[in-house]
Amino acid sequence: MHSKPNTAESVTESWYDHVMLPFSKQEWDKRLRIKKKNTAPGHSQVRVDHLAAAPESANRKIRALCNMSVLSGVPVDMWLTELIWKLPKDPGTPKIDRLRPLKFLEITRKMTQGLLKNRLSEVWFREELISPEQFGSMPDMSTFQPALIKRMVAEDAMHYNKNMFALDEDLTKGFDKVESWVKDAALRRFGVPDKARNYLLAFDGQQEPSHHSIRTYRRIPRRSRLPSARL
Repeated sequence: MHSKPNTAESVTESWYDHVMLPFSKQEWDKRLRIKKKNTAPGHSQVRVDHLAAAPESANRKIRALCNMSVLSGVPVDMWLTELIWKLPKDPGTPKIDRLRPLKFLEITRKMTQGLLKNRLSEVWFREELISPEQFGSMPDMSTFQPALIKRMVAEDAMHYNKNMFALDEDLTKGFDKVESWVKDAALRRFGVPDKARNYLLAFDGQQEPSHHSIRTYRRIPRRSRLPSARL
């Protein structure tokens, strides 16, 4: 994560006083409204579509469950069970070291983490802790722009017979398996208080092992709905 340099004195924990407060109905409904529908569920088989179609009384109780987890600083036990569905990265015969893991999480966990992420991101953008050159995994931004700039520079170099020097870095497991100490260091650097930081880190390294393992060796069309996996 790229950020502008900050001194310890310029970052204050008071920015994050609201992060671990209970979720309001407005926050919950907005997140539920924009959450992508028709996606594979977690172990409970509860989908985001179920929450979207549920009456207000049901969503109020589910939101209360998530709020109790946030206020206590302890994830719900069922949230630590994760389902893994692996797809081959390359066509042809699959290789064991070339499988892309898709992780299916409980929708209540994703709602909770998503709302906390929104609150943290709001602070980071407001205080300009994130560099404007950060394109990956950012709201309303895409990696298309920097990729297009790179292509145009290459075309210019070829057309005018110029020298071009480029450095590409590929971080192994840079998104799907970030080490806890890396996440902890990044959150500390942004001044995230202990309670919020420890709560987010509590989801790492405590996942319950699956009793069975499912592997698929066929490609699923991009627009097809993934079948639910029971592990």
